Amino acid sequence: MRTINLIIGDRFKLFAEGLLVTIEKSNHVFPCQVLGIAHQIDQLYALLERNEAQLLILDIQMPADRSPWNTLKLIHAKFPDLRIMLLSSSLDTLLLANAIENGAAGFFLRTQSGADLLMAIKMIMEGHNYWAGNAANLLKDSRLPAFSMPDQASSLTGMPQQLGKNHSLTKRELEILQLISQAFSNKEIAKKLFISDQTVSVHRKNIMRKLGVSNTAGLIKTAYEHSLV
Repeated sequence: MRTINLIIGDRFKLFAEGLLVTIEKSNHVFPCQVLGIAHQIDQLYALLERNEAQLLILDIQMPADRSPWNTLKLIHAKFPDLRIMLLSSSLDTLLLANAIENGAAGFFLRTQSGADLLMAIKMIMEGHNYWAGNAANLLKDSRLPAFSMPDQASSLTGMPQQLGKNHSLTKRELEILQLISQAFSNKEIAKKLFISDQTVSVHRKNIMRKLGVSNTAGLIKTAYEHSLV
C-alpha cells in the first residue's frame, strides 16, 4: 500500500497533536504521513495548495465565521480527488445528511479510539465510506427521504479474504470482525446482518479463539496487525 499523505485541520491544537501521534504510530499497519496541521481555515487552504494530499481530516467547526458546508463544498470542488473525513464532538441527523450531501467520505467522532481512527483512514483510502457509531440508524430513522446512506457495508467486500483464510476465519466471521472493529455492539451487528444476538456472540467467541485473544482490544489490535480489517 502506497503512503497515505494527509492534512489535519483542527481548531484544537492538543487534539490535533494527538491525531498526529496516533497516525505516526500507524506505520506498522499501513504507511501514513501527515503533511501538515492547520488550526485556522486560511492556514488549511495554504496547506492544501502547497501539498498533494489524498486525505483531509477536517474539524467541522473550524471555519467559525462561515458555513462549514460551504467550506466543505468549496474544498471538494477545488480538490475533487481529495477524500475528506469530518471530525466532530457530536453527531445528529442534520449534520450527517449535510456531510453526505456535500461530498464528505466519512464522519469521525472525537470520542472514538485511535484504533477507530486508523480503521476509518484505511477504509476511506480504500475507496469506501466511514460513518461513525450509529450513523446508519440516524438516517434510517430520520424523516429526510432525500438523503440515502452510502453503503458502508460494501467495504466488507474489500476485506483481504486470503488472510482471513490463513487464520481459518469464515466469510461471516470476517464480516463480523469488520463490524466489531467499527465499535458496533452485538445487537447492532445482529441487526445489520439479519442474525440473532446469540449467533453474533458465538461468532465473536470463535473469532477470538482462532486469533488467540481474550478481549475486544486484543481482537482489534490483532486484526490490524494481520490486515484483517
